[in-house]
Amino acid sequence: MLKKINVLVVSAYKYGNAGDDICALSTKYAISKAATTIGKIEITSPPIAQNLLKDKTVVVLGGGGLIYDTDKANVKNYMDYFKFAEPRTIKAAISMGVQGIASDYGREQYKKYLSKLDVLSVRSESDKALLNEIGINNAVTTQDIAFLADNWLPKWSSPRKYLYRKRKPIIGLSLVDLKKVKGESFKKFISNFEKIIDDFINRNNDKYDFWFLQHSGDDKGYIDRLKSKHKITVINYKSPKDISKLWWAYKQVDYVIGVRFHSIILAILAKKPILPIGSKGGKQYRLCMADDKVLKKQYVDLNQLDDLKRKLSLFSDPAVRLEAAETSKVKELQILAEKNVDLLKAALRGANK
Repeated sequence: MLKKINVLVVSAYKYGNAGDDICALSTKYAISKAATTIGKIEITSPPIAQNLLKDKTVVVLGGGGLIYDTDKANVKNYMDYFKFAEPRTIKAAISMGVQGIASDYGREQYKKYLSKLDVLSVRSESDKALLNEIGINNAVTTQDIAFLADNWLPKWSSPRKYLYRKRKPIIGLSLVDLKKVKGESFKKFISNFEKIIDDFINRNNDKYDFWFLQHSGDDKGYIDRLKSKHKITVINYKSPKDISKLWWAYKQVDYVIGVRFHSIILAILAKKPILPIGSKGGKQYRLCMADDKVLKKQYVDLNQLDDLKRKLSLFSDPAVRLEAAETSKVKELQILAEKNVDLLKAALRGANK
């Protein structure tokens, strides 16, 4: 008789970020596909509660840009799960994003624990290279685990306030509050960016409806500033129970203008034309450069505001030329994400016996 396995998924779950929550639940889905028999799958987030490790056959650090040491506590928060896991526990970290390892402490801790995992995968070759630089050579390149999300994303019955006769195309905005991201030293840049968005909405509010697709509580300041000047619909996000509402909104809009990394992924999965915005070398950039035909062409560097203005002007054209990623490219990205299932399946072989 096969033994049921118990799994602990560790992620930045329920911290108020849609992308992190989707990664955690996509990791849970990947495990359910990889394992022959499942006892229970629990999702947790730091700080560690060691009692959760006692009956676990498998501990999986699941998805997102969790590898960085600008905050020393972040290193300890996640590596503690491997440090205190039972000796025979299968340990994995899948679809990791590496956002920088600069300190001796970070290099020592990550090398100590990540190099000994049964499974270690990253979401791009750039992430793999960053690990290689500090002597971690066991990482396999896959893709962001959120590309598996359309296998489990729930349907949502929209409340009455969202039911209306659609008269105009909808542009979904998934932007960040740059005042929180960049700080006061970038005051002029932030002012210029927000003015470009304000002017864009003012020029086009007779042609389009605008929905703000919130991905994080950190966006609230910018949402409030937009609402004080424009008529926009806000799709709020607070916790995983809002995922179905957010996914419904991505299916409803006609276009997406996205800075948030997982807004780009959700737009791709929803087959929506997207204007992706990021910084050169960053995760948005790396994802878009993987698609020569569509995303690379439509990508906007956040620091090139003239290019942003030029590409936003496309929406004033009666024949908007923005495109959705081709079906073949979407499938290619999903196949890379599905490699995580195969890696887990190989590691779990024998765990049920």
